[in-house]
Amino acid sequence: MHDLVHDLARSVMVHEVFDGTKVGNAVGWSCRYALLTDCSKPLEIPTTSAIKIRALRFLNCRRIELCSAAFSSAKSLRVLDLSECHILKLPESIGELKQLRYLNACGISNKTVPNGIANLSKLMYLNLKGSMLTALPDSIGDIKGLLHLDLSDCVLIRKLPESFVNLKRLEYLDVSNCCLLNGVSKALDGLTNIQYLNLSLRAESGNILPLKGIEKVIGNLVELRFLGLCWSMQYIFRDQSSQETFSFVDRICTLSNLEHLDLSCNCCIVNVPQSIGGLRNLHTLNLLNCTELARLPECILNMDSLKVLNVKGCSKLDKSMLSRSKVALLPHFVVHADDGDFNSNIGLLKYVNPNELHISSLDNVKSAEEVQSVKLEEKQGIYDLKLEWTTDSQRSVEDVKVLGELVPPSTLWTFYMKGYNSVRFPYWFTDINIYLPHLIQIELWELRNCTSLPSLGQLQNLQELLVGGMSSITRIGEGFCGGSSAFPRLKKFRLCFMENLEAWNTMCFNGDGVVTQFMFPSLKELSICDCPKLTLKPCPPRAIKWEIENSDGVLSSWEEWGETRPSLISAALTDIIVTVKCSKVPVGEWKLFHHLPAITELSISYCTNLECSSPEIIRDLCFIKSLWLKDNEQTQLPKWLGDLISLQELLVQGWRELSNLQDSMQHLTSLQELCLYECPSITGLPQWLGDLAALKELVISDCTGIRSLPKSIVKLTRLEELCIYGCHELAKWCEIEENKKKLAHIKHKVYALPCYI
Repeated sequence: MHDLVHDLARSVMVHEVFDGTKVGNAVGWSCRYALLTDCSKPLEIPTTSAIKIRALRFLNCRRIELCSAAFSSAKSLRVLDLSECHILKLPESIGELKQLRYLNACGISNKTVPNGIANLSKLMYLNLKGSMLTALPDSIGDIKGLLHLDLSDCVLIRKLPESFVNLKRLEYLDVSNCCLLNGVSKALDGLTNIQYLNLSLRAESGNILPLKGIEKVIGNLVELRFLGLCWSMQYIFRDQSSQETFSFVDRICTLSNLEHLDLSCNCCIVNVPQSIGGLRNLHTLNLLNCTELARLPECILNMDSLKVLNVKGCSKLDKSMLSRSKVALLPHFVVHADDGDFNSNIGLLKYVNPNELHISSLDNVKSAEEVQSVKLEEKQGIYDLKLEWTTDSQRSVEDVKVLGELVPPSTLWTFYMKGYNSVRFPYWFTDINIYLPHLIQIELWELRNCTSLPSLGQLQNLQELLVGGMSSITRIGEGFCGGSSAFPRLKKFRLCFMENLEAWNTMCFNGDGVVTQFMFPSLKELSICDCPKLTLKPCPPRAIKWEIENSDGVLSSWEEWGETRPSLISAALTDIIVTVKCSKVPVGEWKLFHHLPAITELSISYCTNLECSSPEIIRDLCFIKSLWLKDNEQTQLPKWLGDLISLQELLVQGWRELSNLQDSMQHLTSLQELCLYECPSITGLPQWLGDLAALKELVISDCTGIRSLPKSIVKLTRLEELCIYGCHELAKWCEIEENKKKLAHIKHKVYALPCYI
């Protein structure tokens, strides 16, 4: 539907809009609205055409420096959007745009803006967010029609000019995270039309009081609808006493028009005054991480207007009373049907803009229209979003329609989705790199009907990706990449519970079928769990840390390369760490090791067959320095242990049927650390233990059958540490005077009660 409306609008306004993003666009300059992709050049159009332009926006120009003449000839501009430009300095010509109503010039690098900006008498909207300004022009108050001013994240600005008090029509003011800004309370004096005021600060804003005096003027702002005071109390009151804070919040509770109150991250708030019940229009109260908050007034339960309450991180608060309330608790919002079963409560989310939002039970949504009313895309405060449907539940609305209306804000860093049961994805998900360019982490769980993974490869900032529980996916291929140079920064990839996944093509190819690069060129960690049918072709990803669990095809289904390995595999891989769990194939068939030439750490757990008669596999393991063998029911350790000539650390844990150590271990002349945990059937250590001349540390824990140490212990002259836990008889043996002499050369000795690791 969105694409249809978009195309229809384009066809109707074909002569009104010039879209520079469309290659071959033949529309001339007889337009009123222009989208351009290069802000480094002057606006080269005839004067008569320039006068007609009413709105100008530059797209995808964040790496392009704004030219001083990029817009100066368009004298009749009403709207100028430079938000996607690299603005070193706002051009002086800005003061000549006398008709300008809207100016978005966030992220200016210069310390000042031209004084001429005060000449824009018709300006209503001004966004300077994230600029490096130290001050505004002294005459800023001359813009008497200004309604909206965003100075958030202007971290260097120190004061507001005296003329600021002349902005009597100002309705929206955001000075959040302006940590050096002083005199805010004086600037607000008399600005009684303000409806949105954000004074939130960061925890590290410094040992100053930028908001001192706010408590004296706050009661005059009678039109306030939104008040943001996150982290602010410590910058209002020097002593941060709970009584001062209580009185201040009590004064806020006189603002009868207030709809949204953010008091999050103020540890000096101990309780909330009863007077909050008088805020008849309050729909959202944010008390996130008010760690000292101990009590909420009973009137909270009777506030019909209150829809959303965030008390996450309020560890001292007794939340039992909230179970009697109809208020939706954040950040976890549970969708449920309202009375009558014709609507759900998801519409309540239109009131909130948290940093973290988890929406579950989306299967209870009753219409796409109520989801649309949330306007999730406009909630630029959200960085962490989780969307969840209940598995196998009935739906009133298809998941694809619900997800289509839940377009996340572009600010998102982490995204989690579970239980989505449609086959296809909505428009924004297929172009996710355009809509969510800042994503760092994605988790997709139990999308059971999806037959192909979405194209995530063009997310340039993605670093962690988890895909799991997608039973209809059989192959991972180039469609996952979405084009060339895929996943440039991905460092961690996890595949879990993909029961029907058979093939993963780990390389990218060009149109001629020639290998170009690895799918994940920067991968560090790879985890594959419960993918029993999966094979990787043509070669393993170049990960440094591997974890393979119940996925035997990944271990065994490899071609023999003989003596020659492909150059892509052997290039510059060192110190690889591998963990293998729950394998049913013998170690001798773990051909993956042929392609990982530099394994230095190996952990093997819950594997049923550690036999290996393959000299090639044993040769692949010769660089191992650390080996962990855990939780096995066999009675003998593998004979190939003695061939690990580089081994420095050996841990054996949970071998309950093991009766003695493998004799081939006496050849481990490089072994420095030997740890035996939970091996109760071992009755003694062999005399050849003394031949491990390099041994520095010996740990024996919960091996109750070992009652003494061999006489050869005296030969271990390099042994520095002996630790015995939960071995009562062995500890007693060590305390005998005669045996103390045998152990006298050991610097550190610990004999302790049972421990559990």
